[in-house]
Amino acid sequence: MPAEQSALDTEAPAKFFGITDAAFVIVAIIIGIMVVHLGYITYKEGANTEETKLHGENLSAWLEQHGAARAEGKPGDVPACDAKDATWKDCIDALHAEGGPFADMSNVDDKYGKLFAPACDHDDPDSHGAIILEKGIARVPPNSGFDYAPIPDNEPLKDMLPIRVSICGRAFSLIRIKEVLF
Repeated sequence: MPAEQSALDTEAPAKFFGITDAAFVIVAIIIGIMVVHLGYITYKEGANTEETKLHGENLSAWLEQHGAARAEGKPGDVPACDAKDATWKDCIDALHAEGGPFADMSNVDDKYGKLFAPACDHDDPDSHGAIILEKGIARVPPNSGFDYAPIPDNEPLKDMLPIRVSICGRAFSLIRIKEVLF
């Protein structure tokens, strides 16, 4: 037995931290950094989507309130939306122009992106984070609901207009907010 013990005593002690251990730690740190970064990006995109949704909710509340006043023949706080020959473009431009009720509103996802877009479209990256306003077109037979399409700029505002408010959220997903009568 003493001969066997002396052979074991001459072997070098095992390393506690070798090159493979160091490689594992480096890979684990890189993966951890990537996971934290991905979590931050996801959080930021979610926060932007929620802020854009809040903009859409505020706009739909204003449209609904202003639409009710228009139905009663009362003038609203934006003359461009109430003029006899008012068009959709005149009204929407006045809403976010300086002095308008939504002057401080901007595209949250991209400060150079569109605030309002006709559709949530992968082919139009500026529509990401935009508010989508669509006109309701009555289906046939009457009273069976609406189909929705983009509102043309020259749409007259003399009659009540059914509008669906949506936003173009994360990954160009269309998030519906509300349907109002304006």
